[in-house]
Amino acid sequence: MTCSAPYRCPYCGALAWREPREIEPPVDYCHGDAHGSPEEYREESSEVALEEDLDADA
Repeated sequence: MTCSAPYRCPYCGALAWREPREIEPPVDYCHGDAHGSPEEYREESSEVALEEDLDADA
């Protein structure tokens, strides 16, 4: 009788007996905060646009 684990690791896809949310990411795996957020992107984009407008006015 073969017994299959009920979950899969969200990082490597291996069978897992823990719920995916309980599995800590490995050290070499990027974390969500490493990718930034939509708010940060919009803020940085507006800063770049403002700098370009100031350069065009000069």
